Amino acid sequence: MVGERAEVRKHEDHLRPEGEFLGKREQPSPTKGDRAPVKKPQDNLRPEGDFEGKRDQPAPGLGDRAPIKKPQDNLKPEGDFEGKRENLTPGKGDRAPVKKPEDNLRPEGEFTGKRDSPAPGVGDRAPMKKPVDNLRPEGEFTGKRDDHQPGKGDRAPIVKPKDNLRPEGEFTGKKDEPAPTKGERADVKKPVDNLRPEGEFTGKWDKHVPGKGERADVKRPVDHFRMEGDFTG
Repeated sequence: MVGERAEVRKHEDHLRPEGEFLGKREQPSPTKGDRAPVKKPQDNLRPEGDFEGKRDQPAPGLGDRAPIKKPQDNLKPEGDFEGKRENLTPGKGDRAPVKKPEDNLRPEGEFTGKRDSPAPGVGDRAPMKKPVDNLRPEGEFTGKRDDHQPGKGDRAPIVKPKDNLRPEGEFTGKKDEPAPTKGERADVKKPVDNLRPEGEFTGKWDKHVPGKGERADVKRPVDHFRMEGDFTG
């Protein structure tokens, strides 16, 4: 009928194993919702013979800390010790005394030098000693040493070198007007245009051109389009 669901039909399996079954089906398999038991495999490796080792002390348990065992040194010096062990070695937290080694190098013979002045002590400033120049010119000096040299704190006069280049012959140019001196302003000179139109001018120069500072007249263009015929509206 309409609206009813057909029955689900499961086909039977026609494949079946033949003979006897050989396997491990002794324990029942876990069903749905049950947890299979944890099975730890057994170790088939076992030591043979007697055990030789250090098992005198029990191993630390869970949560216990194993004691720190420092290994002993099996290396020991043989014979008597020969060295410098007269002073006591500083212990933990003590600072060893600073020992400056002595110099075994000493000069032989008498000293010949400049040891007249005592050396400056700690905190003292050694005096400034300017070395004397041992280079001196030989013979008479010929040069320009007539003027007195400026001393310390004096300003040397400014010497402007003179020009030894001078034009030869007569000068032809525009030297009619005197050059402006210091503090005066040279006159503004506008160059004259040497380009001029030739012939008669034909154009719109009938009206006066506005000068500087004047405003040109507003010129509105006249419309040359006009309606023709009678107007009907």
